[in-house]
Order: sequence, then structure tokens, then C-alpha cells
Amino acid sequence: MMFNPKLTALSAAILFSTLSACGGGGGGNDDNDNPPAPRQQLTALPAFLQGNEANCSFVESGNDVSLEAYSGNLNNVTGLTCNGVTLSDLNEISLLTALETLNLEDAGLTNVNELLNNSTLSELDLSGNPLTDLATIASLLNLTALDLDNTGLSDLTLLQSLTALQQLNLADNDISNVTALGNLMALTSLDLSGNSITELTSLGALTNLQTLDVSGNNSLACADINNLDNTLGGAVEITVPSDCTTALYLDNTSDASQTLDLSMQAIAFDRLVIGDIQGRDDIVLFQSGNDLRVTANTSAGEKQITFSNWFSDEAYQLGEFEIGSEGVSRFDDLRAAVGLGLALTDQDDTYSGSNGNDIIYGLDGNDIIAGERGADVIVGGSGSDILSGHKITIDDDSSVTRSVSYDSDQDTIVFNLGDGNDIIYEYEVTLSNRALLQFGTGIAPADIT
Repeated sequence: MMFNPKLTALSAAILFSTLSACGGGGGGNDDNDNPPAPRQQLTALPAFLQGNEANCSFVESGNDVSLEAYSGNLNNVTGLTCNGVTLSDLNEISLLTALETLNLEDAGLTNVNELLNNSTLSELDLSGNPLTDLATIASLLNLTALDLDNTGLSDLTLLQSLTALQQLNLADNDISNVTALGNLMALTSLDLSGNSITELTSLGALTNLQTLDVSGNNSLACADINNLDNTLGGAVEITVPSDCTTALYLDNTSDASQTLDLSMQAIAFDRLVIGDIQGRDDIVLFQSGNDLRVTANTSAGEKQITFSNWFSDEAYQLGEFEIGSEGVSRFDDLRAAVGLGLALTDQDDTYSGSNGNDIIYGLDGNDIIAGERGADVIVGGSGSDILSGHKITIDDDSSVTRSVSYDSDQDTIVFNLGDGNDIIYEYEVTLSNRALLQFGTGIAPADIT
């Protein structure tokens, strides 16, 4: 004990006398001079575990520890698992002050209010419990993994505070609205299977998501799943309802433009469902290199989907196109019905069309283009082109021979301002199928001789 030198002798004497009466010197019985008592070793199991020792186990220092004849220290318990037990409460679980992992699957619990003080919890499995109150769970802000599978859950509002969650299982509940989950930006795994979800828009904010299960949601539109996949950049492994496992959707709810490489998709899509259109006349097919672009004229404007490498490998082509009330068509049938737009290169190209209605753009270069069968539209472009709506033969001396056969469809040859000196070869025998020469904008009748 140190004295203030400014104390008077009388004050010092009185102080000394007082100290002496307490035991003399500076020793006395002052508790502040004694070392703190060691932390109490708790060995008696919490009340809710008593009688359930055979079906429960602790984790201490990474090792499983039996509760039968337990003699450890509750302060060292970091994990608890109970299997095949029925609990009415979690009385005294707060004694497990270091608890990080808790697994109480199918324990019959209706609430877990006693967990309020277990703020160290990071992993919690309460699947199969008929929970009626999530308020306490919402206060466990350190949770990174939460399993509420088959708990009767319908309202997710209270979960939006758990922003540290990385894994969340909400399968087999009665959930219809998932808006609250849009706040859980750390999520990497989300299971929403077996619910009644109607929309997924809010999940587009979950940019760290790696796996998503929405199977068993019969009210969920397949187009919404497709849109979410596009919003998340196609990087999420999505388990979809059975009705959506093989179909892609293009309609008024789709993104304005999207691109897919079917060789890179986890789901083997084999059908494109085109909705919100009047019929095939609202569909445009266009080939650019090896890519196929499908455009649908919907009530919300044009919606496009481009299939990368479509023409490079038939193994990655969709087998079917479903078009509203007109039913299902194979690609070749749809191409024959609506035509296929094709842009050639800026070089000297030689190209023959299909038996369908082709729309061919020659671009630059001195091209040789034959439409073959079908009602074709041919735009030669700049350069001196040789064009035919049907067949032509290129001879060994590079001369061109017109076919003496003909088709019954009327072809259209388009000549625009600035095009080169083109030669057109046609052989038609009736007025109804004679080719139409169409002059583009800027060319007046007086300009034609």
C-alpha cells in the first residue's frame, strides 16, 4: 500500500491505525490482493440431457464424447448431437457456453427459446421439429449453417437478419414467398425444394450462390428459373422441378437477350418453349457463324436467345421447339416454315441454301449464292455477285450454268443502293412462282434502265 506524501502526520496515523485493525500492514483480507478463483469445472449435465445420455454426444477438442458417465468440463463442449430423442425444452443449455454446433433433428421441439444465450452457435440443425417460433433463431447472428427442413415454416421474415448464413436448408415446408432471402448475400447453398414458391426474383441478388434446389415447387414457372439462371450468370447449379428439367423458355418475361452454350449446361435441355406469341410468324431464326439466334416478337417486345456453336455440333442442338397452340416442331421443320437468316462473310463466298425459306445476306465480296428450294430472300450486298433463287452449277472454268429445274415457291432478290454489278439466274415456268426483284430504299424508278 502506497501513501500520498501530502497526507498530514495525523491523517497518516489514523490511516495506519485503521489498516492495523484490519489485519495490519497492507496485508489484511483485501480480496483485490488475492489471485482470482479458477473457473468452475461444470460436469453435471444440463437438465434436458439427463435421461437422454445414451442418445446424445458432445464434441470436445474435435472428438466425440459419450454422455454416459460424463466427467468432462461443460465449458469445453463445442458440439452436441442427439438422435432419436424427444425433448420438451432445452433447459440449462446455456451451461454449454462454448457451443458452436447443435444437431437436434426430429426432437419434437416447438420452440428453442433457451438458445437465446448461446450466441457462439455457428451451425444449427433443427430439421423435423414442428417449430412455431423463430424469434430466438433470428438472434443467433453468428450462424453460418441452418437446417430447418420439414419444420412447418411458412414465414421467412425473421431470417433476414442472419446475414452470415452460407448454407440454408428450407426444404419441405409451406413457403410461398422468398423475398426475405434476398438479404442473405453470403449464401452459397440454398435448398427450397418441396415448397409452394411462386417467384424467385429476389434471389437474383445472391451473387455468391453455388447450388440451388427448387424442385418440387409445382407453382413455380419454368421461365422464372431460366431468368434467374441468366441473372446469376449461369454459374449456379440449379435443381429444377420435373416439368422444367429439359425445357428452356422464351416469352414476355424473359430477358431481352441471353446466350447459352448447350455444351456447357449441367441440364441437358432438349426443348425450347416459345410463349406469348401469335404463331410462327412472330419467330425469326438467324445464323451468325456457328451460332443460332432465335427472336420472338412478344407482347413485351422482342426477346432473343442465342445458342452458341449450334451449327458446329448437332449433339448440342435442341431437339424440339414448342410454339403455343401450334404444337411441337423439329428445328428443320421450323426452319422450313419461318426461314433462316444467314449472314455470310466479307470474302468471296459460295453458298447454297436449304429446302426451307432462307434469308441470305452476302455482305461484301463477290459471292455466288443459290437459294435452293423454298421461298428465299437473297441480299447480295456489295461486290459483283451471282444470285439465284434456285439452283446453279459452277463449272470447272468458273462459268455458271443455270438449272433447268424449278421450284414452286417465289423467291425475292434484293438489290440495294451501293450494291455491285450482280447477275441473276432464274428459271421459272409460271407467273405465280417467278422471282421478285426488289429495289431498296433510295432507288427510284427513274434510276432503273
